[in-house]
Amino acid sequence: MLIAIIASLVSALVAAVVSILTTRYTLKHGPDYSGQIRGLHDTIQSLAKTQEDLRQQQAEQAKREEERHKAQLKRLEAAKWKPHAEIISVNEGLEHVNKLSIISADKFRVISVSLLSETGAKVHDILKNDSTAEVVSAKNIKIPHPALNQLAARSPTYFQLSKFDGAIQFTVERADGEEALYTGELKFTAESTMLGNTVWFHLVG
Repeated sequence: MLIAIIASLVSALVAAVVSILTTRYTLKHGPDYSGQIRGLHDTIQSLAKTQEDLRQQQAEQAKREEERHKAQLKRLEAAKWKPHAEIISVNEGLEHVNKLSIISADKFRVISVSLLSETGAKVHDILKNDSTAEVVSAKNIKIPHPALNQLAARSPTYFQLSKFDGAIQFTVERADGEEALYTGELKFTAESTMLGNTVWFHLVG
């Protein structure tokens, strides 16, 4: 029994020694995998860098798309911009004054204002290409009485009915946010009215 145990221990010891010697021989004389391991490590690093580059490109592309989308929304919003405009007629002292009144929630510049005949022909430039006009949120522009006299003289109905038709055309530029130009036209009917022994015109539009 003791001999069997000793034999078993010797066998195990011999096996361990053989294993150690075999491992050392393999490491010393077997193939060298260190180069392959370094190459694999370099490949993994290269793939990681490529993935990070792709991630950054996707993030930049998404940012550009978002900026383009915001810019498009601003352009669409600007295209829908339309100030409120009306003609007001009031007595100021001994004058009956007609004004083009423009109001907007967004600040703007009044670029041009013209008086048109009922056929659309330009009769008088009240303001012309004033790109340096002040920035305002509301503006009242007086329609000159002599210009209305010119329009009345060209009207086929004034001398028969003491009234005539015409229009005020105006162009304004939005100064807040995305710039936008808007051109509008207000048609009106002018009727004669007396004030201070003078014939004036009262515009209704």
